[in-house]
Amino acid sequence: MVYETIGASEGKEEEFAFFRCSSMSLRKSYLFLIILAFFLSGLSFLLSTSYGMEWFSAFISNIATGIVASLIIIFLIDKIIERNKEKERVEMVRVAVRRLRLPIIWHMTLLVNMYKAAVQNKLSTLPTTYKDTFTDAYYKEISFLDFSKDAPVALKMDWFTYADSEVRLFKQRLEQVVDTYSAFLDTKLIDILERVVGSHFLNVLSQAKMIPLVDRQHGFKRVYTILAGMQEIVKEHVSLMLQLIEYYNSYADSPIEPNQDIWRDDVAPKWRSSRV
Repeated sequence: MVYETIGASEGKEEEFAFFRCSSMSLRKSYLFLIILAFFLSGLSFLLSTSYGMEWFSAFISNIATGIVASLIIIFLIDKIIERNKEKERVEMVRVAVRRLRLPIIWHMTLLVNMYKAAVQNKLSTLPTTYKDTFTDAYYKEISFLDFSKDAPVALKMDWFTYADSEVRLFKQRLEQVVDTYSAFLDTKLIDILERVVGSHFLNVLSQAKMIPLVDRQHGFKRVYTILAGMQEIVKEHVSLMLQLIEYYNSYADSPIEPNQDIWRDDVAPKWRSSRV
């Protein structure tokens, strides 16, 4: 199914490339015909006024009129084709955006889980929007998250492994969307996706998995609060994610919103469960 989708997308990409070349050819044809129509009109006027060749002037004038009429018809047909192609492009963007839904939700769940597991006490007022979630308190509290403690997943693993696996899958899905649909996406979305994939925060989470191994080799002992002192890096990443969600919601029929179940006491992670 994935290969079929990619193959269809590549076919669409070639079709749009052909359409762009055809549009350029049509513009050159418009210019040539307009110049020809003006030339024939001027020649018709000259023959009529200076040489008295009325019959030949009328013949040339009819040709010029036919060219103008043809230009109008071609222009209208071209506009219809462009409108249909734009509709197809917008539909391809919607397909691409729909493929972003699950990766975005998974990643935002990771970010919220970090907060819930690290916060000092259960929040008195539970956030209902992402804006309410990512406040100054969020960036302060996640700096106390101990990555050596158990992650909130069924398969036993620490936060190092959990974060690394989530980041790898997240980046892979975003890169697939860019690679498959880049011919149809506007520069704004491509820029957001590329900046998210290359964010310092994701690089930190991917590389952090090696820290305990290095510590064991050298006999170091430390507290694994990896995000301590990285508030600005996290803020930059969260800002990009919120931009991505805003873009997604502008195209999708069902907007991405925080899942309120994540704040429940019986849903992992437990409050404060991974605080240092």
